[in-house]
Parts: sequence; C-alpha cells; structure tokens
Amino acid sequence: MTQSRLLFLIPIVLGVLLAVWWFGGLAEDPGARGRRIRLVERSARLTKFAKESPPKDAVVFLGSSTIQFWPLVTSFPDARTVNRGIGEEPVHELRERLSRTLPPEPSGAVLYVGSVDFNTLGRPVADVVRDVEALIVDLRRLLPDLPMAIIGVNAARDTPLERAAQLAVLNASLAATCADAEPPIAFVNTDRAPFRAPDGRLAPEISRDRWHLNADGYARLAEWLREAAPDLGL
Repeated sequence: MTQSRLLFLIPIVLGVLLAVWWFGGLAEDPGARGRRIRLVERSARLTKFAKESPPKDAVVFLGSSTIQFWPLVTSFPDARTVNRGIGEEPVHELRERLSRTLPPEPSGAVLYVGSVDFNTLGRPVADVVRDVEALIVDLRRLLPDLPMAIIGVNAARDTPLERAAQLAVLNASLAATCADAEPPIAFVNTDRAPFRAPDGRLAPEISRDRWHLNADGYARLAEWLREAAPDLGL
C-alpha cells in the first residue's frame, strides 16, 4: 500500500471508530445512559396505554415494576383488571401521567408506590409519605368514591439493615395514612413472612431477583390483597 493511500485511509478509519464509539454509547455517562433508556421505555409504555381499549368497571393497578410485571390474569382470573405499571417510576411521575392513563370508569385501584423513591432514590421517609398522600388526593379528586388498596413497600434482597428499619417506619406511616383516609383505604402489609427474611430483607424464596417477586410471591400477594380489600372484587 502506498503512503498516499495509507494517509487517505487513516481519517476514514478514525471516523468510523469515532462513530462506533459515540453512537454505541461509550461516550455517554453510564448514569445518563440509564436515565435515557428508562425514559425511552417509559415513553413506550405510555404509547401502549394510549392504544389500548381497556374495559369499563375494571380494577386498575398503578405503580412501578412490581405492578408492571404482575401477571394479573393469572392472579385474578375471574376479575377485570388493567395494568398501568411503569418500571422505575417514582411517585411524582405517576402523578404527572395519572389522569391520562386511568381506564374508563374503573371499579377500584391498587397502588404499589414509593418503592422507587425509597429503595432506588434513597429519599427520606417523610418525603415519600408526603408524595403518596398527594397521589391519593389526586385520585380522590378524579374519582371521589373509588375503592382503593395500597400495597406496602418491599425491601430488596440486599437492603442495608439500617434502611430496612426505616422501611418499617415508612410502611407504618403508609398504613396510618390509609386508616385516616376518608373513606378508608385498604393497606396490604408486606412486612411479614414469607416476604421478609429475619433480617428484614426481601426473602429469596418469593423473589426472582434483587427487587422482584416470583410466581409464589405474586400468588401470596394476591391472596393478601383479597383479604385486605374484599370490596375490590378480586
């Protein structure tokens, strides 16, 4: 290969390598890349919701990935249910999209909220409770007499022990908020076996990974939900 041809090819090769590096995401901060991917996935979920024609008189499930991954048809085969879960969604984002993602004339609502705020973002208990209370106000404004249930926030398999103690405070506060609501909101206590290991962390027996329940976990959660909120008709 002649020297002139080699000199001609060098910038082309460098340009190709730069393009691969840039568009392959190597130039992007990992945190920023994660946020970008999450927003793309969130947008896809919202687009999916907009295209659906859910039935009336259905129980709507709202929350983060624990809701998104819940096999509702398996858990509640005789009930109308609508899944409106979006993974990694904090409470304020659910509030922002609430009115446009509710199905028509729902018969009830089940919420699993605050997990991302507490477990992922590390927010203080008081702030998480405040946002959940604001979400309840939003729902009551839209649907004043809607029967509701709130599921207690789960730990992770590796939740630090100090944080596990704070989680117990969070769930006690959420239970009190539900009891004080008018009309009262059913609260599903998950701070117990088989969900909790003796150290307060998420038990491996009912989970499929660090955060999420397996089939046995969802079956038990469905059982607890029916017991706590029989008026939902699940």
